Parts: sequence; C-alpha cells; structure tokens
Amino acid sequence: MFQPWTTSLEAIAATFHGVAIVCTVLRLSYRYYITQLWWEDMWAALSLAFDVICFVCALLDRPKTNYSLAAERVEFWLVSIAFPCVLWFARASILCSLIRVTNPGGGLRHVVYGTGISFIIMFIGILAQRIYVCEQYHCNIPDFVAITQLITDIFSDVMLVALPLLVLRRIRLPKSQKILVLLSFSAAIFISAVTILHSAVLFGPNSSGIIVIGHVKAAISLIVCNLLVLVTLAYRACGFEDMDGERNSETVMFTSIEPEQLGADCSRSPSLSIVMRNSMVSAACD
Repeated sequence: MFQPWTTSLEAIAATFHGVAIVCTVLRLSYRYYITQLWWEDMWAALSLAFDVICFVCALLDRPKTNYSLAAERVEFWLVSIAFPCVLWFARASILCSLIRVTNPGGGLRHVVYGTGISFIIMFIGILAQRIYVCEQYHCNIPDFVAITQLITDIFSDVMLVALPLLVLRRIRLPKSQKILVLLSFSAAIFISAVTILHSAVLFGPNSSGIIVIGHVKAAISLIVCNLLVLVTLAYRACGFEDMDGERNSETVMFTSIEPEQLGADCSRSPSLSIVMRNSMVSAACD
C-alpha cells in the first residue's frame, strides 16, 4: 500500500493543480470574451473538470489510519481515471490548437489527423487498462502498465513537439513572433520529462511519491495546453502587437491566437470571426 499522504505532499499537489485551474479558467474566460471558443477549448474545459477532481482528491486524501478502506478505494478509482483524462484531453486540446492555427494541407493533414486518431486509440486503451488494474490489482500499478504508459506518453509528446516544427514552417510571421508560437507548442516536452520521472517511480516500490508525481504530471499537461492562448494574451496585454515592423500578406489565419494580435497582415484573408459575422448577417437577410 501507499505510504501516508503528508501535508507537504498535499501542498505540492494542490499548488500545481491550483495553478493549472487558474490558467485554464483565465484561458476560457479570455476565449469567451473574444468569442473565439472552439474545439480546443472544449477539450481544455474537459481536462479542467477532471483536474478539479484530482485537486479535490489531493486535498481530501488522508493517512490510512484516519481513512476508511472504502473511501480509499473510491479515491484511488477517481484518481486513476481522472489522471489519464486530464492528460489526454489536454493533448487533444494542443492538437486542435495546432490544426486551427496551421490548417495543414496535403500529406501533413493526414499526418496530423492520423495522430489525432492514434491519440483516441491510446486513450481508450489506457483508460481500459486503468479500469482493469483498479478491478484486479486494487489500483496498484503493475510493471506492464508502467511500460505501456511510458511508451504512449513519449510517443504522443514527441508528436506534439515534432508536428508544430513541421507545419509552422509555412506560416509567415516575424521571427520573434513565430518563436513564441513554437515555444508554446514545444512546451509539451515538459510533460515527457515528468512522464519519465513518473515511470521511474512506478517501477519501484509503492509510495506516495507515485501519487504526487501523477498529480504534478496531470497539472503540467493542463498548464501546457493553455500556453498558446496565455502567451497571446500576455503578448497583447503588454502592447507588443507591433514588436516587429515586418508584415506579410500570406500569413495563415489563426483562431487560437489572432493574427492581428501578433502583428500579421490580414489584408487578403478575412479572420474567422469576420467570416462568421458575415455568414450570420447573410443568414439574417435571407
């Protein structure tokens, strides 16, 4: 069984989850304010909902001596199911952001959508595996689960880092602004770093460290999926719309981030909000 859950571990888990929750609420509020909510925000909201469950479990966890076995089992079930949901919904949000930002074409479109399908398959497999483990092993993670988790996590995080490097090459933005976008996507590498650490402790004896690293991993994944929107918000709030003087009329249109906010020229291609507004006006006239 796990070692007692201490106050310091509770503080670590609660802090990471608190930051993730605040970031996501800020992100969703901003996206709602600018009327740009889309699929990426839906996945972020779902990830937020399960992260709240993790947050509550971290606060309510108590040493075994003060905790009934029934309550402990319910908590293990909740955490075991919520962890992968937070992680994979956050990855889905990142992937949807990439699709909307770049609108990939040709072979890259098949690669991106194929990656999304593989994410769905891996998530279903991981979730089914978690349910089986909680039923057969009382939520104690055996080695084969740790191996599966390590492989799927590294594959998915590598894809989330590699795909933006491929598809963002055709977006014509000032260099400094493109770096901001790339860094926002490439932050998924932090999830891999925590994944490796988590897998290392999973192969060792059971301890409360497994749970706290799981909490940190889930929270970081949610924070990372919000970075693109939050970086854009900070970029705009600091008044850096014209950070670079150069413009380019062939800029690909953004939805997670607005091209006007990053100083891109929108003279040839109308933004999504303008297209939607014109469509609504046309429909009203008809």
